[in-house]
Amino acid sequence: MFAIWPSANLAILIAVDDDGIAVVVLANLRRMTMIQGLQIATVDGLKLRLTGEEVRALLEQRIDAHRRRAERWEREQARTPEEQTEEEPLLPEHLCEHEATRYRWRVEMLEFIREHVDGSAVYLLSEADLLFAELLPEKPGSVQQAEYEEQTGVAFNLERLTKRLGEITPMRAFDSLIDSSISRHRPDDPDCSRLAGV
Repeated sequence: MFAIWPSANLAILIAVDDDGIAVVVLANLRRMTMIQGLQIATVDGLKLRLTGEEVRALLEQRIDAHRRRAERWEREQARTPEEQTEEEPLLPEHLCEHEATRYRWRVEMLEFIREHVDGSAVYLLSEADLLFAELLPEKPGSVQQAEYEEQTGVAFNLERLTKRLGEITPMRAFDSLIDSSISRHRPDDPDCSRLAGV
């Protein structure tokens, strides 16, 4: 048994099987297909439907979090050597300044977005929209750390591999390999001969 009830821009499809178990599906009314004579909505990716007021409230929460972070970095930058402890050493001033500036910029960016959100409108937001406006819940610190380590680990290992390759094969060997390759491919070209040292 199928039943469809339109609700705003969504279709609510309820299917009840022989055991009386109901399955409820929400879908966008703008994209409809026909299945066995019934009009059923097809889902085009995952998009979240938020009111303008909900978007503004989420933006305000993130703005407040960024303000607190910027203030923390500004306090850290203002610390003196006398305030330094073994548990809390002074951080480099340029690092503190950079982080404070970064969080202040994020506050300004999100405030700009918040001021241009129509509170009475309904927004259908994609993953890109949610990430751009920082509307998703923040990742826990351990998840952020793991992602950071994964990203930097690849770069670090690539750097180590490059150094090791340089130790095994001196650059002179690479130079002679390049010279022979250039002269072999274009021996009559004076520019290539000059590059190859011929």
